[in-house]
Amino acid sequence: MRKYISLFLFWIIIVMAVTGFVLYIMPHGRVAYWTNWHFLGLDKDQWTALHTIFAFLMIFFAIWHIILNWEALLNYLKSKTSILISKPSLVTIVIVILIAIGTILNLPPFKTVIDLGERIKDSWPKPSVSLPAFYTEFFDIKKMSTLLGLTTEEVLKILNNEGIKVESEEETLKEIAKRNKTSPAHIYQLLLKYSKNQTEVSAGRGTGKGGMGGSVREGGGAGLGRITLKEICSQLEIDPKTCITILQNKGISATLDDRLRNIAGTYGINPVMIVEILKEGKEKIEK
Repeated sequence: MRKYISLFLFWIIIVMAVTGFVLYIMPHGRVAYWTNWHFLGLDKDQWTALHTIFAFLMIFFAIWHIILNWEALLNYLKSKTSILISKPSLVTIVIVILIAIGTILNLPPFKTVIDLGERIKDSWPKPSVSLPAFYTEFFDIKKMSTLLGLTTEEVLKILNNEGIKVESEEETLKEIAKRNKTSPAHIYQLLLKYSKNQTEVSAGRGTGKGGMGGSVREGGGAGLGRITLKEICSQLEIDPKTCITILQNKGISATLDDRLRNIAGTYGINPVMIVEILKEGKEKIEK
């Protein structure tokens, strides 16, 4: 039995190492979903699912392995000369705790590892057509119709004429793209040609206010989520301490090294809203 458990753990660890590495380097969700990103034939959701399932398997077999080797493990934990835990046990506990603290506090060298991953994620090719709104890939036909100023029937007809199969109005752009073996960006680009809201939608393609592109001063958001609060404060010409205070007044707790997407995710908002809060706070102070 020990042979089987050890071999299962061996293969599972290899799979976990591969999936962990892919998750480390894969582009952020907004890019991966929008461009239908694949690596070794698998998309973001499939890699994530693999990592999750094998993580549970590793826990299961690790517990089984501990049970089978419980006496040996106790010998590692206990000191042979006293009732205290052994030196190896104490050393490993301290190291694990220090690594956890360093990671939580975003200290070097752990910060360096995380930042390297962020740079790799950001290095993937960007979509030719930017997201017109946050999480557009999860919009269903009805929401897409509203965004483009078209009726649901018009959107369905356009997609049908373009050879894109849609099963129902409740399907998301991501689901439609996956079934048709294309990307949400491609489907959106097809629909954009018929949009009756060209001015508003075009603003989301990286050249105007309120869209996903442009500088922070203009209210844009190209890559906004990965910018730190300190960098945003600098761009908005707001004292860093004042930035912290403005956010605290809105019930948002953050540090200057936090990325906007992390702050936004914690409070269920988007990075653009954080920028707007800071702008509003700055205006009140200047008055």
